[in-house]
Amino acid sequence: MHTQETEKIREFFQNSFFADSGSVFLVPTGWVLEEALQESLALRTFRAFAESLLLVVDAKDNRVVGLDLYG
Repeated sequence: MHTQETEKIREFFQNSFFADSGSVFLVPTGWVLEEALQESLALRTFRAFAESLLLVVDAKDNRVVGLDLYG
């Protein structure tokens, strides 16, 4: 998914986070690790510009407790 808005988001993350530390850690709320999560608009947008993504999941209930984006 590559749109003009995605490019603006990429520039923001690049200039705000990736340039300094190379990554950013986000704490999503209400996300559960399941098949439908792959089609999340947020994840699809992040995949368009992040070199890699790492989901941190609570093994007890499959809640996503963190999302690392690497630029």
